[in-house]
Amino acid sequence: MADDKSGRDKQAHNEERRQREREIAAELERGDEAEPPVDASELAYFEPELEPLEFPATGAEIVSAVGDREIESTAGTYAIADLVPDADGETFDSPDEIGVRIRRPTVAMAMKRVVEAGDELPNAEMSRSQRDAYERTFRELEAVDADDDDEGIRVIAD
Repeated sequence: MADDKSGRDKQAHNEERRQREREIAAELERGDEAEPPVDASELAYFEPELEPLEFPATGAEIVSAVGDREIESTAGTYAIADLVPDADGETFDSPDEIGVRIRRPTVAMAMKRVVEAGDELPNAEMSRSQRDAYERTFRELEAVDADDDDEGIRVIAD
């Protein structure tokens, strides 16, 4: 294909189309997920408080900086220290990543317990895939049934 304006336009158009297709596929995949208990507007007020931190930041740095800040959810009020692991082994690349974590407080508290327990063990290191597997499991258990008061999450976290 010649490198001319029409060729570049066609490539740009194809890239935009592929991006829209990826976004639609991701939306369809997430379509049956329940809405997170923490409202996005609540997180919008929280994220500016993280700006003084240098990212990537560890969970311990985040807890020491904003651990006493509270987040309102449909299930109650939670301090950031209750949702983010106070451990050097857990790192966050951006404020958005912290927002994703605390958006579901039940899952965040369970992940905090798992990460902190693993941090206390000598020579135990949790890989990113293990951490993602725990988090996916907790999210699926949370979505199973609201009548069980998230008992499955507590059992797996223990």
